Amino acid sequence: MINGMREEPVKIGEWILALILMSIPFLNIFMLIYWACSSSTKPSKQNFAIAYLIFSIPFFLMALGFVIFALVMPAYMHHEEAQKQSQQQAQQAQQSEPWAQQPAETEQSIEMPATDDEHFRTFVLQDGGLIHGKVVSLDGDMVKLKRIDGVVFDETLVSFSDKDIEYILELHYTANE
Repeated sequence: MINGMREEPVKIGEWILALILMSIPFLNIFMLIYWACSSSTKPSKQNFAIAYLIFSIPFFLMALGFVIFALVMPAYMHHEEAQKQSQQQAQQAQQSEPWAQQPAETEQSIEMPATDDEHFRTFVLQDGGLIHGKVVSLDGDMVKLKRIDGVVFDETLVSFSDKDIEYILELHYTANE
């Protein structure tokens, strides 16, 4: 009742039009919001629009979740594939470079059987890689290493494990005394 007068009911034709409009995607949301907020809408239709909007919120959130999942999942799958490919490349590199072995289980140096020079050993790198060789020189933070096969290369001091850094520094200071 409005001001002591009975409200006029929503006619069947208006309900049919409302249902047709609500079957059109995006327009349905706009119309429900319009009917819920408009002062010219009949109260029964206004209450219906408010109730329908409240009822639709969980379904809207689920649909939004599925859309986000559909957008994120391909990127995640691409990341997984790239990670597998990177692991395969690392395995191929290990097979082609015998000095690059699997990461050690601990951060300690692994002593190898004595060779013609007692200073050959296996150094553990911070990234878990292993290098078998001997220290040729230390210049600042660059360590020059020589592998058993005679290949000489430079490696930064900080790339070695803490135990190997101590060994390299001790070897350097002992050689300079």
